[in-house]
Amino acid sequence: MNNDRHSHWDSILIYRTSVRNDKEKLKVADKLNYLVGEKNWTIDLEDEDKVLRVVCNRELGKDIEQVFAAHRYSCESMPYW
Repeated sequence: MNNDRHSHWDSILIYRTSVRNDKEKLKVADKLNYLVGEKNWTIDLEDEDKVLRVVCNRELGKDIEQVFAAHRYSCESMPYW
């Protein structure tokens, strides 16, 4: 399932994560690519909160959190204004 083909994403989800570097980012990349598509997520490693931004259907929020939990990384939802 390649979610890049989905034409309707209704949310931008924002998370504070504990991913610290590119090596750790790679550990979650395959699953995130599968869930939402390669071009629909970013982790800002320069930000002190290591912010993950995801463009997706809101129902995928728990799945995204589980990807991080499986690798023992935190992934805490942040408000988006």
